[in-house]
Amino acid sequence: MSNAFPAVLYTAAGLIAGVGVVSMGKSRFKQWHREKRWVQHVAVVLEYLPPTILAIVASVFELWKRTTWATADNATYAAYGLAGACISFAGAFKWLLSVAKGLEKEQIEQLEAEKKALATERDRHQQQRDFLLRVQAETAVIIKAKLARIAAARDEIAASGDLHRLAKALAPRDQLNLLMRALYQHFQKSVLSPSVLRVGMYARSDEDPQVLIAVAAWDGEHNDCFSNRHQKYMRLDNPGGAQSLVVECYRSPKALLRIEDCIAASVENPPRFTFFSPEQREKIKSMVAYRYNLEHTKLPSAIVLTLDTSQPKFFSDALEFECEILLKEIGQRIELELTSLEVLKHTQKQEPKP
Repeated sequence: MSNAFPAVLYTAAGLIAGVGVVSMGKSRFKQWHREKRWVQHVAVVLEYLPPTILAIVASVFELWKRTTWATADNATYAAYGLAGACISFAGAFKWLLSVAKGLEKEQIEQLEAEKKALATERDRHQQQRDFLLRVQAETAVIIKAKLARIAAARDEIAASGDLHRLAKALAPRDQLNLLMRALYQHFQKSVLSPSVLRVGMYARSDEDPQVLIAVAAWDGEHNDCFSNRHQKYMRLDNPGGAQSLVVECYRSPKALLRIEDCIAASVENPPRFTFFSPEQREKIKSMVAYRYNLEHTKLPSAIVLTLDTSQPKFFSDALEFECEILLKEIGQRIELELTSLEVLKHTQKQEPKP
């Protein structure tokens, strides 16, 4: 039994060597697994599996052949060491397999999350596409109806010479009101009762171009739901900067400004929203302002379209794309009506007096 201690040492040395090799290969194994380099895994297994099996067989044979410690020699010790190494390698392969399963699970969960995110993004793009097509179709119907009225007026004017037929066909003021109502109806269907939605349009005042005034509005019942009492908040030349979201939108490089929660924005430091009166805290809880630059005017000018509601957090991130597309389309139609209004004004000035 005197030779048992060296045999134990050889076995321990084999175990330590096996653990060292496994530790060194740990990081490379993980890297291969993440990169899905399974060819390398197979190559390593095929390379080391045959000699490992042969070593195990040789060790077992050597241990079986030598029945007493008295006859043990260096070959016996080597067999014990090789057996220890084989045992450590067997445990290491089992551990590596468990690591591989864990990494595989993580990759599957990551792929499932990415798949879900891609599906959500695909659905969002599909909704945006459907919305664009719907807006374009509705706009085409409106334009065709207007062209039909103008064509009919052209024939009547050619026959009678009455320019008032043109004013009746264009009807820009009526068209502006209809556009406000169309904008209102689009968003009103999503507003929960009893919350109220209002739409409006602001432009420079003829009396004081440095002040923005409400020139059109609709809340489902009234065209005059916006008052122009708080003009001090609507000045473009205020030395302290913009005092309202409408003025900020008019001067901002961004066309669309959205306040999801007006009450929360009003208490920020600095505040992103200003209430003109305490009553507005109950009326305006979420708001959007969109600037449309008028391209066919003598001087650079713009209008600001607004949407506000008493429903908290109504204009969320999900509505930003929809607001921007629809308000831009409505802005183009409004510019057409404003241009028609200017044409009619000049036509009326040039009419001969009876």
